[in-house]
Amino acid sequence: MEHQRKLFQQRGYSEDLLPKTQSQRTWKTFNYFTLWMGSVHNVPNYVMVGGFFILGLSTFSIMLAIILSAFFIAAVMVLNGAAGSKYGVPFAMILRASYGVRGALFPGLLRGGIAAIMWFGLQCYAGSLACLILIGKIWPGFFNSRW
Repeated sequence: MEHQRKLFQQRGYSEDLLPKTQSQRTWKTFNYFTLWMGSVHNVPNYVMVGGFFILGLSTFSIMLAIILSAFFIAAVMVLNGAAGSKYGVPFAMILRASYGVRGALFPGLLRGGIAAIMWFGLQCYAGSLACLILIGKIWPGFFNSRW
């Protein structure tokens, strides 16, 4: 077993990249549901809904768009995570199986750069604006004060 670990480490694999055993996979239906709801319920999506109202769309058409997009997001997430949830294989290993060890670097960087950093930045910016608006409503003199 130790010899296999050394071979894996020489090829760029670590314990984190190896498939998870059945006992290590602890996610249940509720975990997947909350992951899906987290991608649907966030501040930028609420801002988008407000934009739909500003554009003059009806409540029915907005609700229909939200429901359809939620199911579309769920379908994409199911397709993206099928191998990981079924076999316990992390995303990096799926990339390596598709593109090779060196070829997986570019999609991995895109995922880290776009999905992680830019989306997290957008979430932080939208959340900070929401906090700023709340503070301004609670303490109206906040915007005129010198800090």
